[in-house]
Amino acid sequence: MLLKRTFSDGNYSDSLVRNADIVGQVGVIILSCSPRQRGLVRLTVKGNLLDLPARSDGRSLGINESVLVLQQLQDHLLVVPLQQVFTSSQPKLPVQDQTSLP
Repeated sequence: MLLKRTFSDGNYSDSLVRNADIVGQVGVIILSCSPRQRGLVRLTVKGNLLDLPARSDGRSLGINESVLVLQQLQDHLLVVPLQQVFTSSQPKLPVQDQTSLP
């Protein structure tokens, strides 16, 4: 965990990075990774630049590829390519029938 304390205008704040702060963040691969090989992902969390170990959920990921953090495991993050999150193979939300609208 990373903790940075600052005092501004007499108010206390900290930058303790928790699991909930990391999951759902978008980062960039700085050392290639795959499901079987750990690499590194760079994230900015609470103003801190973090380089954390990561493995992919599927295919190999190359340097400079944008990823989404799905889960923080004991020794690494589980990430997927950001483009995969927006592919058409994902389930679509139901479209409301236009004839039933007032």
